[in-house]
Amino acid sequence: MQENHKYNIYMFIAIIFFGMTYVLTKICLNYSTEFHIISLRFLIAFIVSLIFLYKKIFPIKIKEFIYSLILSIILFLVFITMTIGVKYTTATNASFLISLSVIFIPFFSWIFNKEKPKKSIFIVLIIVLIGIMLLTLDKNLELHIGDILCLICSLLFSFHIIITEKLVKTNNPITLGVLQFGGVALLSFLVQYPIESLILPKNKNF
Repeated sequence: MQENHKYNIYMFIAIIFFGMTYVLTKICLNYSTEFHIISLRFLIAFIVSLIFLYKKIFPIKIKEFIYSLILSIILFLVFITMTIGVKYTTATNASFLISLSVIFIPFFSWIFNKEKPKKSIFIVLIIVLIGIMLLTLDKNLELHIGDILCLICSLLFSFHIIITEKLVKTNNPITLGVLQFGGVALLSFLVQYPIESLILPKNKNF
């Protein structure tokens, strides 16, 4: 299989799983809190990926550890805004609003990489903004907190992608990815424990 086709398939699989996350998060929120969901989710991801990928991670360079910490902070903010946003809006709204990161990425790339977007992107942006208003504004023309958080999540996610693109060019992408899982889990535990303490969900649906 040609390399480009293989990675296109990987991306397609990633899209399917990422699309499912909104519905599953919505279900989990019935049985647990936002920080519990994020910390458990990323702890499991870190342990599983470490077991299967440890040979490709080590040795870890100091700069990779630092960069992964920076990415972890941004990714933690992405999932905080996403998880709380999903709690206060519908899974459909959340998936649409967060997927707008695809539109925002060219503008972040313009700022950081001096790559000016094509004119067609501006037209698409106008159409998207109209779509956002039709989807999220209520009869009083007000945005709900869940929708606002999902929009913030979309912007943070775009920023995370641009920074990741720059860092993986000169660093081990697998190391950055796996350490991020651990970083987000740790940050979530640190924030969660003083507020909620550590309680494992007991409901089997979770």
